[in-house]
Amino acid sequence: MADEHSLNADLARILQKAGIQAEPQIRFTYNKGKRRVVDIVCREVQGYTIGIEAKMRLGQQSKRQQKTSIAQAEEIIEKSFCDAAIALIYPDGYKNQNHLESGKVKVAVRTPLSSGKKNPPEWNNCPVQSLPGIIKGIPSQLSKSEELSKRAETAIHQAYKKIEKDKNSIMDKLRSGDLDELAQVTDFRGLLVDLLACFMFHHKLDQTIPDQPEFR
Repeated sequence: MADEHSLNADLARILQKAGIQAEPQIRFTYNKGKRRVVDIVCREVQGYTIGIEAKMRLGQQSKRQQKTSIAQAEEIIEKSFCDAAIALIYPDGYKNQNHLESGKVKVAVRTPLSSGKKNPPEWNNCPVQSLPGIIKGIPSQLSKSEELSKRAETAIHQAYKKIEKDKNSIMDKLRSGDLDELAQVTDFRGLLVDLLACFMFHHKLDQTIPDQPEFR
């Protein structure tokens, strides 16, 4: 029986044949040098990055492996390593790429909106040959307004946490510029929301207003 890492490499090659830019064992760095390895990362899927967190079924430990795979898939979304992720379970007995190409895997798609304890995963037995189509279909789900709103909320929360760590130094800098009153009343989370709203508004304008001529 093949091990998990070799099956991940085999699966990445199968996805590459289907035109997906898939790479196994990709390392991400976060929190001042901490590292996290994602089993497979599919880049530039209509502008999105889709991760795959895979586990072997391992007989009676199947339920535990599913929970681990879901938790890891949701973590890489939460940490913004990937825009969405697929939790994947390899059946027992697969030995090589040929077994994988002609076989099935169990998958559950996780997005920013569908993650969390309130959204139990929907597992489906999927032919491996159908997996590229599932991956290519995820961007249409991510482009829905509800998903965009959830991603924006996550981005604001992460940005706020970074600002919160340096809040005292930010306040000191504001005070040194004779902006005492502003420093005391500034709601940084609200400020981030306002900035995001501005960016989204101008992005929308960019899509509706034709290019303006350049003046020299």
